[in-house]
Amino acid sequence: LYVGMVDFSCAFDNLPRAQLFQKLIDAEINGKFLRLIRNMCEGVKSRVQLNGDVSAMFSCNIGVRQGEN
Repeated sequence: LYVGMVDFSCAFDNLPRAQLFQKLIDAEINGKFLRLIRNMCEGVKSRVQLNGDVSAMFSCNIGVRQGEN
């Protein structure tokens, strides 16, 4: 009996977007759909809300966006 465990809890937070886009291109995803995905990821600002307090806006240039509207 062998057991293997992988913790992916932070995998999406640390993914370089250039690698994500290259994987999409390698999978022959291109044109308008690729531009749509790129536009959703570039030049976007985020903020964090914790216990009713909201942080200032900050740029997030790495990782896959999660919990967005």
